[in-house]
Amino acid sequence: MQVIKLGGSVITDKREYRKFNRSATKKIVAEISRIDGQFILVHGAGSFGHIKAREYALHMGKRSDVENQEIGFSLVHSDVRDLNLRIMNVLRESALPAVSIPPFNAVINENGKIKRINMEHFRTALALGLVPVTFGDVVFDEKAGFSICSGDDLTLELARSFNAHRVLFLCDVDGVYDRPPNASGAKLLPEISPETIQHLGSARHADVTGSIYGKVQKCIEFLEAGNATEVWILSGKNMRNLRNALIGKPFIGTKVVIK
Repeated sequence: MQVIKLGGSVITDKREYRKFNRSATKKIVAEISRIDGQFILVHGAGSFGHIKAREYALHMGKRSDVENQEIGFSLVHSDVRDLNLRIMNVLRESALPAVSIPPFNAVINENGKIKRINMEHFRTALALGLVPVTFGDVVFDEKAGFSICSGDDLTLELARSFNAHRVLFLCDVDGVYDRPPNASGAKLLPEISPETIQHLGSARHADVTGSIYGKVQKCIEFLEAGNATEVWILSGKNMRNLRNALIGKPFIGTKVVIK
């Protein structure tokens, strides 16, 4: 079992509201269709979620000092469903028997963190030979009223529940760098651990669901909890490299480890 997260930076242009990168998504899906064995797909919200979620401060929960949050909640909920539908169409074009499981119907948060997930739909889909697909979404929150359920959190929770042997986070660069990837002298880290994460420095660029720092930190906590799963961060743009990763051949990326 593999759990694969399609990062919002790959499947959308995160700088432009509701800009879907269909071409990139189609290439990734073509490679994913080669997988032998079961897998679950998760995708980020990208520019269908982050821009308006930030504008309406949805990541802060229900706030009396923020106007029109209810409109923002409804808008983001609708936008991420639209993105999911576009991705589902690409999956069907590649003859993958994919079925969408929206977090809004399956997840309850508590203070911005997943409290519980109804896993029955995922289990049933897998048992029937279907490919479950879920995504970053806005959900109800028992303490904050509502909050964001991030695709990263979903990916790790699903990996935990289904004892996945590997998690692949696909992003727009080859992995985690020691500084912003476009900075002079930036070096790809083949591994990142609790000992090295503190040296990420200015690579801790944040959006409403965290940052590369936050992603790695979540992965470390996941591994420290005793989950025997390989966790990798790699490019979703280098097709040959992605193909190797999906079929178990050597590939370039950053492996999250605990020493």
